Amino acid sequence: MRLNQGCIQTLTYPDYWKEISDPDLESFLDHRKKSTPILEKDREHSRYKTELEKILVHYDLGTRVYDKAKKALNKMELEMISENVNRFWEMNEERKNMVLKESGSDEGLVGTSQSSQSKPIAPSRSGKSREVYEPELAAPSVTIKKKDEPIENNSLTEELVVDYDIHPNLKAYCEILKTLQNHHVEEDSQSARRFIKMLKWFCVDYELFLTTGWTGWEERLQQNSFPTPQISLRLVSALFLNHTNDKLHSVVPILKTLITKGKIFNSDVNYLSFETIRMFFGKSKKKCNEIDTLTVASVISAVVLYVPTPCRGLGSEPSENHVKAELWAKIISNTFTLYNSKFVPVWEFHHLFPGHGKCGSSRSDFIAIVFNQTNIQFPFFLIEIEQNGFEVHKDEIVAVSEAAHEFNRILSLGGYQSDDEVNQTRFHIGLINGTSIQFSTLEPLYDKQSSKLVYIHTRNTFSLNIKTNSLEVDVESVLKLVSYLREVVCRDGAWIENMINRPATKFSIKLKAALPSLPTKAVQSRPFETKFTPISKRVKYDFLDEDDE
Repeated sequence: MRLNQGCIQTLTYPDYWKEISDPDLESFLDHRKKSTPILEKDREHSRYKTELEKILVHYDLGTRVYDKAKKALNKMELEMISENVNRFWEMNEERKNMVLKESGSDEGLVGTSQSSQSKPIAPSRSGKSREVYEPELAAPSVTIKKKDEPIENNSLTEELVVDYDIHPNLKAYCEILKTLQNHHVEEDSQSARRFIKMLKWFCVDYELFLTTGWTGWEERLQQNSFPTPQISLRLVSALFLNHTNDKLHSVVPILKTLITKGKIFNSDVNYLSFETIRMFFGKSKKKCNEIDTLTVASVISAVVLYVPTPCRGLGSEPSENHVKAELWAKIISNTFTLYNSKFVPVWEFHHLFPGHGKCGSSRSDFIAIVFNQTNIQFPFFLIEIEQNGFEVHKDEIVAVSEAAHEFNRILSLGGYQSDDEVNQTRFHIGLINGTSIQFSTLEPLYDKQSSKLVYIHTRNTFSLNIKTNSLEVDVESVLKLVSYLREVVCRDGAWIENMINRPATKFSIKLKAALPSLPTKAVQSRPFETKFTPISKRVKYDFLDEDDE
């Protein structure tokens, strides 16, 4: 097979792939026998499978190399029980017994002499060690693993049954995930495992789904742009300058600088000012988001006065509760409370999954909710918080599962919605790590004709850090955060509030039938002692077609 250099560098046995045209298990075993006379069955089968999966990662669907590797992988199970392969392993066993007998072992399989130490070989599939021993001196290649060989782990496997009829591109999406979960780059492998866990909640990743040929929602992503913050500099300056805390006095010149740079706008109008005329023509090309003075004062004060106090003395970091109470609670609660009384902020909210009943099976650090006419709560935005985490938030899958659960409730209990209205509904997710926040969205992809629905998860729609080494950057960031929450998140919250309060003029039985049957138990947070899940604890997923069950 003609493989590119990047692919060859990842393979453990590149010589085999250079000399073979159509790979098969028997020829791979013959190649391995040349360098290692005695082989271990399960280990060699696993190595062959891993090599094929590495090749699939480096080539696109439909290419000649991809098709050959995929064909070889599909026929591997039949080859494992074929007559030729069975004969190969019978001869391998005879060679093994011969070597053991020549080494001085009377039984050949169990006993060992003092001069020929022994140790158990690889555990069986059941997880228990086999009662088989081999001397290191006689056949070291059976027990010694080369440093450059991949560590295999097939003990943790899980079958995932998927209804490929939900969307025409879903099967191709699963094929990509199946390949990526074994990718040699840790970040890619980790992403695949995350996306597979999301798939259990009928959620697919937007960017990865695009690679299957799905056209996407370009026009809807453009709606995530939001207006430039606008404040009353005169009123805000009066509040800060009259305060006794000197830290707040320094905010006024910073606001003036941001206005001069066009980062924020000033609503105070002096028509004779050249600066006003210049800014007027600049603003004509941009939309503004007027932020009331009380909100501006409260959110900027929270950022300026925040002190990251160590929770266990010098050298430690602030606790999660400290960051939440002293920084985020003041900003987020006031952003919603001072904007619209219909949007109610709730800290520590329990999502009542069916499998856990009234006890509550999952808890969000924060949600913003709206009510219908009978005072039933409907979240439209949730936040999960962590402190000192890694790039991947420990509660990312938890947040997506909670959002999918609440989305099902919104679509099922809301008033009648057309197909377009269902697909325009959007749920927002915020993931906080220390003083940084990253937003994502969950949106339904609904097809009324087929009565199928899947959720699209779009990552990193907006992100920022509100506590850096620059106070000017922090003030600008927190005002941008308020604008995003009010102009983007609250806009979608108002859409949901309108939907759930519509009169029930029709009964949308097709929509209710299309809603996915989600798991009844919540996802557990990912332990973050290490950046990547150890290989011994990783689950390998096998995809099964629901129609074949």
